[in-house]
Amino acid sequence: MPVTSVDTPSGWDVETGPPEEGPAKGFMPGALVSLTAPKPLVRYYRGRHFVGGRFVPPGIAEKYEVDMPEYQGVDQIVEVGCCRE
Repeated sequence: MPVTSVDTPSGWDVETGPPEEGPAKGFMPGALVSLTAPKPLVRYYRGRHFVGGRFVPPGIAEKYEVDMPEYQGVDQIVEVGCCRE
């Protein structure tokens, strides 16, 4: 059964991604929903990637150089390309 992870897959570090050992070693969810904006760990993610929520006002996104996706109409989620090294 496919697994969808929200924000950070279970057992992953938000900065360094999947662990090299332990129960989450080798865990790769089928889909990832990043809340607000993608976290650094998406560099290691391989699968369908979505960003959910329109929580960042344009001025804040510009100030902190956050590249926000284009949402269609009133959609609260958008599929984005996966970040790959």
